[in-house]
Formats: sequence, structure tokens, C-alpha cells
Amino acid sequence: MKAIRYILMTALFAVCISLIVVFQRHIGAVYAGIMLLGIGGLLFLLWVYNRKYR
Repeated sequence: MKAIRYILMTALFAVCISLIVVFQRHIGAVYAGIMLLGIGGLLFLLWVYNRKYR
């Protein structure tokens, strides 16, 4: 079960990073929103990781 969780978190990390990197060259509110979605995903992953160290 732990391995599946790590695989899913790694895949989500890759998707979030790719959203930020791919859409940084575009200009517009839609692209900024997509990048914010990627940053939100990274913050979510950081929250999940740090939750066990409270």
C-alpha cells in the first residue's frame, strides 16, 4: 500500500512540475491559472508529506 502511495505522489509531482514548466512561456490569465494549479498541487504534496511530522 505504501508503494502505491509513493508512486501516486511521484506521478502527481511530475504532473505539477510539468504544468509549471510547460505553461511558463505563455501569456494570459488562463495560463497563469494553470500554473497556479500546479503550485497548488505542489503545496498539497508538501502538506501530505509534512502531515506525519506534526
